[in-house]
Amino acid sequence: MKTSLKKLRSFAAHGQERKERSHHHSLVLNEFERATQDMHDMKDCYDRLLSASAATANSIYESLEEMGDCLLEKTALSDDEESGTYMKR
Repeated sequence: MKTSLKKLRSFAAHGQERKERSHHHSLVLNEFERATQDMHDMKDCYDRLLSASAATANSIYESLEEMGDCLLEKTALSDDEESGTYMKR
């Protein structure tokens, strides 16, 4: 009878160890999934930031080009005011 109780206790102990290991593995997987999601979120944020900065740089470039054209036009008008000719592009 004592042997049967010892066997039963050892089975119960092994079953508890399996449950603990299984629980530990599921915690590790949950942490891994959270870390993976965080990495994807950071990548998406970085991509949006990069896109916004590229759009800003493009807009600045276009504005500077327009300002340069306007300045050239005004300079050409003031230089050629006496002769009445206009600088052509």
